[in-house]
Amino acid sequence: MLLTSLFESRTTLENPALSLSDPDTWRDVLGGMRSETEEQVTVERALTLSPVWQAVKMISGDCSKIPLKTYRRRRDSEGKDVDRKHAVWPLINIDGKANEITSSLQLWRRYYASALLWENGYIWIDRDGTGNVHGLYNLLPDRTTQHWSGGKLWYVSEIGGRLQKLPADDVLHLVGLCWDGQPAPELVRQARHDFGLALAARKFTSKFFANGAQHGGILQIPPGSKKESRDKVEQGLIERSKNLDKAFKTMVLRDGYKWFSTTVEPQKAQLLELDEAQVRNVARWFLLAPSRLGIKDSISYNSEEAAKQDYHDTCLSYWLTANQAECNGKLLTEQQRSSRSHVIRYQINALLWADAKTRSEIAEKGIAAGRFSPDETRDWEGLNPRPDELGHQFWRPLNMSVAGETPADETPAEEKDENDTRDQRDEAHAALIRETAARAIRRLATHANRAAKHGVLPTEQAILDQRQAVQEMLAGPVAAWSEHMGTTSLTAERLAEQILHEATTAVRHAKEQGHAFAEQVAQSLAELELRLQAALFRNTDH
Repeated sequence: MLLTSLFESRTTLENPALSLSDPDTWRDVLGGMRSETEEQVTVERALTLSPVWQAVKMISGDCSKIPLKTYRRRRDSEGKDVDRKHAVWPLINIDGKANEITSSLQLWRRYYASALLWENGYIWIDRDGTGNVHGLYNLLPDRTTQHWSGGKLWYVSEIGGRLQKLPADDVLHLVGLCWDGQPAPELVRQARHDFGLALAARKFTSKFFANGAQHGGILQIPPGSKKESRDKVEQGLIERSKNLDKAFKTMVLRDGYKWFSTTVEPQKAQLLELDEAQVRNVARWFLLAPSRLGIKDSISYNSEEAAKQDYHDTCLSYWLTANQAECNGKLLTEQQRSSRSHVIRYQINALLWADAKTRSEIAEKGIAAGRFSPDETRDWEGLNPRPDELGHQFWRPLNMSVAGETPADETPAEEKDENDTRDQRDEAHAALIRETAARAIRRLATHANRAAKHGVLPTEQAILDQRQAVQEMLAGPVAAWSEHMGTTSLTAERLAEQILHEATTAVRHAKEQGHAFAEQVAQSLAELELRLQAALFRNTDH
């Protein structure tokens, strides 16, 4: 009785005091709400409005596709590592399954869509007797509510036609605007007047065009006409207005009848200004910039990256941070929370990621500065680690050191001058090799771009055909370098093979993944040039 009473506020047909002929009764039974335009507004009807559908689909889709990951904190530092062995990883990661039926991606989409339309999204956490999580299940937002009993918070939800009482720790609750600790009021209820106006405007426009774009008209009846004649003419006019196939055909009236039509220009009949105003209203309810729903906005952005950042800051972060807090509070064990050994975080940069050109620039500068390793930047593009197992190393410019450190020994001025002269010669030889290698790289990129203009991916053989030309380009500078350094560790053939290997690997990956292969080749070869530069600097360190 107690659980059932939680939902007694809903009108039921079993109540004998209600009249089935009263439209208000049916609105309450069906969950509808009357707007100021007398339009019944339900979630289903609100979703027939294209901007509402677009907003819900876009926001729920974008929130659900952002990777949600579990991390283990490092004991010896403030860093953290992705923990793919955590029990909830396969349940919350978008590549996994939340339960035996539902994928994780679909779980999050439903969860966010429920929160957007009802301001409340619910997920039941299925645990075993020891508290381990075995599955996540969506709960119906309109059939779930909170209930306090015995000084504890519970959730009551209709599952399989029966009311089930669930502990608060076993329910993820994504709540919208709320001020009293209770479930937030439904968005559709709060926005019913704006949504009702849009529904009424659409109904008016539809009926207007269904009647041949006519408000109506004036029928002038000749004196002494009989009622049967008047009714026949009037009925003919009504039938004509309902039949759009006759809308533009000539009408003939006899016996002195005259018809004065009142029409409206088609452009004015479309209510374009009202339609745009309604789209802006919908955007406000969902915290979106109007441009996200196809309306020209007064705010412009310097780049798509800035637009995405604004989209995240003003709209998505409201829901993402709330869900992140719920997951950390209810999906981690008590021991993991108290020791702060684990944390659940969204990988936001998956949404804010830049275009291929910008990514390449970030990679080049980051590798040169020692911020990223080559393998980290390759992972951005879906590439495997370098086959030589050197991609995990971090590089830094040799002319940098820790601020405030004093050199361990002082070099005499004469030896310093001699070293400076030797370093200048070393750098001259190294610069010549780098410049020649860069020209060889640009040669391969040019061949790739030419193939792209013809709409055909460059094959591995097309790259390998340049082997002889690349070796000839490198032969002179590499020989001079080897003679100057007194080493044979670097040969034109070996360097050429490394360049060709990088190019063919990039082309093969572009084919498999459907990426922009020319940019992929340029990215891979740019990394090679940076590695070559680092290698030459290391060789000059006597």
